[in-house]
Amino acid sequence: MKVAGSNPVSRSTFKLREGFEANPSATGKAKRQRGWPASEEEWNDGGEEIPSPAPFYKCQEIKMNTFFPLLKVEKIIEKKAGNIYLAKRERGKERTSKKKVSSLLEVLEKVKKEHFSRKNRELSLLKSLKIKIFDKLPFISEMDLANKQISFDEEFFNILKSINPDSLLLFYTLSLYHAILCFSGKNQNEALLETSNLFDKFSDEDKKIVKNALKNSLIDPGNIFLKFLEAEGKEKLRICSLLKVRALIDLSYDGEKIEEVSKRCGADLQLLRTQILQSMASTYEPKVDENNAKRVFEHCLESDKRLLVCRFGRAFYTDALLIADSRGIREKEIDGDIKSLEKGFKKVSLKIKDLEKLGPELQTIFNLKRENWFSLAQIEGAIDKLKEELRKIELEFLEKNDKFYSYFYEENYSKIQNFRKNIDAFRKIVYRFEQKILSSPKFEPAFVSFLSRIHELDAINIARVNDLLDPFFGENPKVEKLIRDCGHNTTITPNSVWLQYAQDWVEALPAFAHYFIIPKDKGYEVIALTEREVLEIIYKTSADWWAKNIEDVMMRENVDIARRLVAAKSNLKDENEEKIIAFIKKNKKEKEVASLTVFIEECAQKRAKEISSLQSKGSSRYEAILKLCKNLKLKESKTENNKRADFYLPYVLQKKRPIPTVHVLTTLGPTETQVNIANWLEEAISLYNIEREYHLEKEVQDKMSFYRKE
Repeated sequence: MKVAGSNPVSRSTFKLREGFEANPSATGKAKRQRGWPASEEEWNDGGEEIPSPAPFYKCQEIKMNTFFPLLKVEKIIEKKAGNIYLAKRERGKERTSKKKVSSLLEVLEKVKKEHFSRKNRELSLLKSLKIKIFDKLPFISEMDLANKQISFDEEFFNILKSINPDSLLLFYTLSLYHAILCFSGKNQNEALLETSNLFDKFSDEDKKIVKNALKNSLIDPGNIFLKFLEAEGKEKLRICSLLKVRALIDLSYDGEKIEEVSKRCGADLQLLRTQILQSMASTYEPKVDENNAKRVFEHCLESDKRLLVCRFGRAFYTDALLIADSRGIREKEIDGDIKSLEKGFKKVSLKIKDLEKLGPELQTIFNLKRENWFSLAQIEGAIDKLKEELRKIELEFLEKNDKFYSYFYEENYSKIQNFRKNIDAFRKIVYRFEQKILSSPKFEPAFVSFLSRIHELDAINIARVNDLLDPFFGENPKVEKLIRDCGHNTTITPNSVWLQYAQDWVEALPAFAHYFIIPKDKGYEVIALTEREVLEIIYKTSADWWAKNIEDVMMRENVDIARRLVAAKSNLKDENEEKIIAFIKKNKKEKEVASLTVFIEECAQKRAKEISSLQSKGSSRYEAILKLCKNLKLKESKTENNKRADFYLPYVLQKKRPIPTVHVLTTLGPTETQVNIANWLEEAISLYNIEREYHLEKEVQDKMSFYRKE
């Protein structure tokens, strides 16, 4: 697997721009501003639309969009034992007008003057700021950093106005302050923490208005944003990460009730386990988990993240956190710098033959060009190894020449000076390369979902992991920091539906193994035993989800082949998937692609033996179908299966997925994976496919019910 974790303590960071500095002399009281819409009618006037200016600058971020993490409440699921709050993430139509924008610009100017010191360069960035207003957005505001645009949610305005009109200016002050920080180069965490500092400078009256508004049931599900404003120290950092993960995932049980239980039980661990189990079991809603899984899957697909699903346990917990905390760099970001390093090495190695010893270390870096991306930890490790070997070569040379320095002063002095000159020239190239790595845009390549059970021993783990707390109560500051750093890329669930969307499924077999240590006359005998019956049940009961996962990959492959054929018909030779999708969307060829996809699906089923033959020769399923359909005449591809074409229509503008992978972490021998686990999965998936192909679902369910009664 390509995703590699990075050290939570030593991982290098690089601040791209300092941006604005908060003005320490800013006053606490945020005065009411003239020009703010006096009524809902004035806000909703539907005035003249404002044309969008050209993009201003390209921000040094892979993730171009960010948001102010304050959500609305869409629905409250009422249970007998508690309530589940679901966030509203609907996205509506644009309703920008001059009057609305002018009101927000006045607040923006006020925020800049009162809360920022004047820095001409950064302030000039905001002169061409585009403001858009939508009737519905997931958050109070969103920022498009690349195009220097901020979008506001009109529905939020109406909700705040209904709660307390005095809260409007305060919330939009916080939101615009956060936006300015993001546009000036701050990351999401830095911007949120400084926004919290601004709130601390509000007057007591204004703080009370904000807090009372956040307690309203229409906004801030679970009162996470309110807790963030009230928290201090490391607790604030934890909730800062919690805000980001709650923007994507709803709790599928009553989190507030479990928080009350935790406070009430204190250090009584047994009582805590029992109480959390009762609270979770009585309020859990599986449908919420299913929606979470689908939402995270779509987020990962759009963001090029790998969704990793693994069983929760000590065997893989820390490794999973390191994967969630990993950072990646696109190969295209440093392709030129790798070439410069290679060119510099060739030039200097002609003068210093000993540098040829750096070949293995340098080859590790040069090989990165073969991949689309690589982990930050991987490249940092390669650079550290390169510098270490460079120091060894330098030391060896100096020790060798120092022995005869006095006898051959003139000759050795010149030799050492020449060596020093060339070695420093190469070291400079290495340092420049390292600086480029540190300053290059990073992205987060993985999201981790743990699987657990609502059980006496496990329910507490679900509660603590979802609250970004150490489930093992270790109180290790390094682990706690790691959890805070990667918490927005982790979740835990008792629902195996996540396997339907996983890119990587990881099972750590030590969780199902135990050992007997038998004392003997001369030492000990260790016998490893695996609970294979339990292990078999785990894999076979999960096989249906995995079959659906593979089926989804196959359907997307069919769609991608159809897209390429339609694009080729229009003489679009570009192989880039995103450009092909943009072409299909621009030319409104979605129905044509959906119809052709059905034909390709039918063709693949009819020519299954030919596809299998190509696969046996090394081709993937996708490559095999593409070869068979390459010379396909589109006139022959008409289908009367309109219902199936309608099914494929939502997939037409979505990305293709790579084939998912099962990872087995074991010390018990290769046959465990290659024989037992492979057989269990293949057998269960085959039965699942037969059941569906011959419509035996009802008979199978009846048979299962009969056996359960027995």
